[in-house]
Amino acid sequence: MKLAPVAMTGPNVESTVVVVHDDVTGRSSSVRLVPATDDGKIEIYASLAGMRASFGTENLLVIDYTHPNAVNDNAIFYAENHLPFVMGTTGGDRARLMDDVSSRKAFAVIAPNMGKQIVAMQAGLEYAASKFPGSFAGYGLEVTESHQSTKADTSGTARAVISSLLKLTDDDFDVAEGGGDINMLRDDESSLAFGVSREALGGHAFHTYRLTSSDGSVVFELKHNVEGRTVYAEGTADAVKFLANMVSTGMEGRVFSMIDVLEAGALDKYTNPVGDMTATTRRAATASSGAGLSSASKFDDDVNISPRITTNTVAGCDGKSTLTPLRSRRPIGISPPIISNQNDPRRGGGPLFSLVPSSPRFVSVSYMSLSLAIHLAGYELSRAAVMALFTSDGLGFGHGQGAGEGGGGGLSALPLAVGCVSPFSICLLWFYGNTLERGGPASALRAHTLICAACQIASGCALRVLDERLLRSSPNDDDRFAVHDVADAQFRSRSLLFLLFVFQNAYVQLLYNQHWAFIGSVLTPEEGARAFAPIAGLGSIGSTLAAGLVSSLVRRLGLIGLLHLAGASFVLSALLADIAFGTARGGGFEPRREDGSDDRKYGSVGPPGDISMGGRVNNANAPTSPSSMKSKGRSASRAPAQSCVQCREGGNIFHQARVLFRRVPVLGALFLEVVLSQCLSSLVNFIYLYKLKSMIADDDMRAGWSGTYYAWINGVSGILQFFVIPLLLKHFEAHRIWLFMPTLMLFCTSYTFVTFRSSGLFGASASFFAIKTMEYSLRGAANEMLYVSLDYESRYLGKKVISLIAGKFGKSAMAVALSLLMVVYGEEEDIMRYLVAISILVAASWLLTSMSLHSLIEASRK
Repeated sequence: MKLAPVAMTGPNVESTVVVVHDDVTGRSSSVRLVPATDDGKIEIYASLAGMRASFGTENLLVIDYTHPNAVNDNAIFYAENHLPFVMGTTGGDRARLMDDVSSRKAFAVIAPNMGKQIVAMQAGLEYAASKFPGSFAGYGLEVTESHQSTKADTSGTARAVISSLLKLTDDDFDVAEGGGDINMLRDDESSLAFGVSREALGGHAFHTYRLTSSDGSVVFELKHNVEGRTVYAEGTADAVKFLANMVSTGMEGRVFSMIDVLEAGALDKYTNPVGDMTATTRRAATASSGAGLSSASKFDDDVNISPRITTNTVAGCDGKSTLTPLRSRRPIGISPPIISNQNDPRRGGGPLFSLVPSSPRFVSVSYMSLSLAIHLAGYELSRAAVMALFTSDGLGFGHGQGAGEGGGGGLSALPLAVGCVSPFSICLLWFYGNTLERGGPASALRAHTLICAACQIASGCALRVLDERLLRSSPNDDDRFAVHDVADAQFRSRSLLFLLFVFQNAYVQLLYNQHWAFIGSVLTPEEGARAFAPIAGLGSIGSTLAAGLVSSLVRRLGLIGLLHLAGASFVLSALLADIAFGTARGGGFEPRREDGSDDRKYGSVGPPGDISMGGRVNNANAPTSPSSMKSKGRSASRAPAQSCVQCREGGNIFHQARVLFRRVPVLGALFLEVVLSQCLSSLVNFIYLYKLKSMIADDDMRAGWSGTYYAWINGVSGILQFFVIPLLLKHFEAHRIWLFMPTLMLFCTSYTFVTFRSSGLFGASASFFAIKTMEYSLRGAANEMLYVSLDYESRYLGKKVISLIAGKFGKSAMAVALSLLMVVYGEEEDIMRYLVAISILVAASWLLTSMSLHSLIEASRK
């Protein structure tokens, strides 16, 4: 069972974070207490949705040791939200409580005492009272109970025991609400005199029941004293296991008692009462006492209470300033190096080489396709881990130990990291070019894929060491050397995560380019028309499955373990790519570099020619239908055989772009359209991540939620790309897409603005979902249909300028603007609302440029 990161507390309790630290294992976790106010309930419902997405609807259970005044309302909340719960409290209206839960067919264990030995004692007393009523007639009853000062109500255990004793005696002992004749001790001095040790003043339960004969000659005394909360934690674990088993049977929900738990034999044998099994539940109860806490937890068939802590202690989190990492879902485009296939029959106009399963080319393409799919799957795993760790509490840029309130929550650093991806990509391309010159494409792809794998694995190991250093330091440790050690560990981990973020986003699309470059060099245009869609679909399936598995993998491996798995995926991808190159080498069609040759030879068809809009298989560059691929292939065959040297004549690339845009105004309009669309994409991404981090503070849960979220994006994009768009293009002209995309985003951003405070994650996530899905599907169709109608220079130079400059400029400009805003204003909610308003203006500007582009396309068609 994993302690959930969010708990519900009373409306009069200020939102805060409780650190749950286990002295036995040395592990710590943190639970954010959210008051049950109107605003707090929004966060509670959002957190509940996030936990259900991460753990599964059936794998949530609540443990409630709440304030007496909150008992009835909490029980209704659990029942109406289909949350099985274990409640150990005596407050509230008991008759109403049982009726509310029973009438709603909810699963619950409700008991005044969770200590199984105490419950067994009570059962024995009830048996004696039923079999031997009045056997102590004439005896007077005295009861004294002592609890920690934070306990507000009378001991429920005392009331239950007294009810049995009163059946044995005829004493008129009063057990009215508020104590009655019970001698309640709540001050330290009285408790110490009663026998409580000073160490247990903060958590104890001492009870003494005295039956004295009328003449005082006979005294019977029953005493049960508990220091600490281990016995209640053990009983709670038994109740959780019992209730989980009841839920799994599929029976109708009902209310159980601890007697039911005892009779079912759902008791674990604890050989070490202070070991791992009891440590977490003991500390969870400590955090709950007096705080009005109800904590949801994940349970399996075999309930293991040993903690699985993957996050660090949160200090001073206010629920508004902690934010999730920026997921730059699409890598920024880099043009592939120029490679060609010397023996490609396309070059000499020879006969087409049939691509059949038995041919070496089919085998090599198949291996490279698998390599690509596994590479994209590894990227999904790495992205989820890095993005969650980037804004994690402790290791990342969120609220670290001792950070207090008002920290950046990670988003202050994210725009700067995004802005660094472009210059790093340029350096990376230069480094890759040198590697390509020395060893050729096979060696370059192998070396750089293994470099990527090694960085993931090494970073994971380093982060684990730093995480252990942080966990060894108590969050309340005033020792200046310990504080310095924490600060040093956080500086190292944040620096490493910053570099890893930039490295990951730059490397993924470079390697993606090279996979497609190989495939595009081996296949002819006609073969590509048939093979590119299945290959793209295979890659899409790989990334979608990996994203969907993130939640399960995080629960088993943790975020750092996810980095190691991503590294292993890249190693496997490198192995398959090596086999593909080896097969091509044996068949005499291995791609190799040719200086001064036709620049389109390497990846002349399909995705290899342009990665500008994605770094994803189902992006702007993947073909949307065989017909579009055929059109592209035919257009390529008519293009003049210009060399790279000829393409660069006439000045630098910016001068050439200006000349080209004057000659082809459509490209100039497209340039502006891409800049504004990428600005909006970055902005709605930032807003979405702000809401995500503020709603789901736990790193594991956030990574799992995001993995499921991106799996839906990938899946919907794939369906649109390979099924819906080809059908729509038969009935509608492609350039209508340019008007549809910004119009939809204008509606989405307006909805986000109106519902920013009330809709939780829905508004922000819907906007980001819409723009990402369109980038991965609709934009690809629109781009391909536009470029295919242009001349060679427009396709080659125009596409390169728009992909490398427009896309990067849009993202980088917005990253710089957001960085400045975060530095000047911080992450106040009002600032975020202004950003949502700005997103509406950007969407409107995008619509205006799209209308201009649409008009130019219409004019050119006429």
